[in-house]
Amino acid sequence: MKILIAYYSYTGNTEKIAQAVERLLSDQQVSIARVRPVKDYRGPFTEVLSALFRRKSAVEAAVTDLEGFDLLVIGAPIWCGRPAPPINSYLKELQNCAGKQAVTFVSSRVGGYRDSLREKSEEKGLQVLETLAFEKAILEEAELTRLKEAVERCQQK
Repeated sequence: MKILIAYYSYTGNTEKIAQAVERLLSDQQVSIARVRPVKDYRGPFTEVLSALFRRKSAVEAAVTDLEGFDLLVIGAPIWCGRPAPPINSYLKELQNCAGKQAVTFVSSRVGGYRDSLREKSEEKGLQVLETLAFEKAILEEAELTRLKEAVERCQQK
């Protein structure tokens, strides 16, 4: 199975989760793509306001064509109950994603909000089979097991 892990991380927490997913799936053919804003001139307050008002952020080119991938694992922090603006921009740029399987994960200090990234992904035509939410960057064994099981369910479909 060919898997793309795409993520945006502002503080590094989502990046640590994405790297844990990559290690967890080391027996698969995995590519990882970090979504980066074109300019990182904004402070946290401005970024949160962008999320609140659903503004898009210009992002550097990352892998946006899902042709040849069997599964997209996509992760983002949640700000003001919404996915961070750079991941919204990334989703908008995705190509060849209609009907592709996906697993989404969010990182948030308050937990929850997993459906917001799921909804954004489904609007793009992705078939989201599993959505996970994490409150911390260091995943415990039970959380790693949930991730592995989610990918295994995708492989069975």
